[in-house]
Amino acid sequence: MRNTHCLPSYSFGGHDVFDAIPQFTKLYGHTVAIIGGETALSKAMPHIQPVLDKAGD
Repeated sequence: MRNTHCLPSYSFGGHDVFDAIPQFTKLYGHTVAIIGGETALSKAMPHIQPVLDKAGD
């Protein structure tokens, strides 16, 4: 597993970086806003959505 680095404007560390989303979002509540252009969101959402669904269980 690669190290995950989270900065205010972006994160990097491979696709497993998405698995870190719940540890950050739980600090702020139950709602998340994902901001990006159409292309960026179409590429990222297949990786983000399963993590968000699992975190919501």
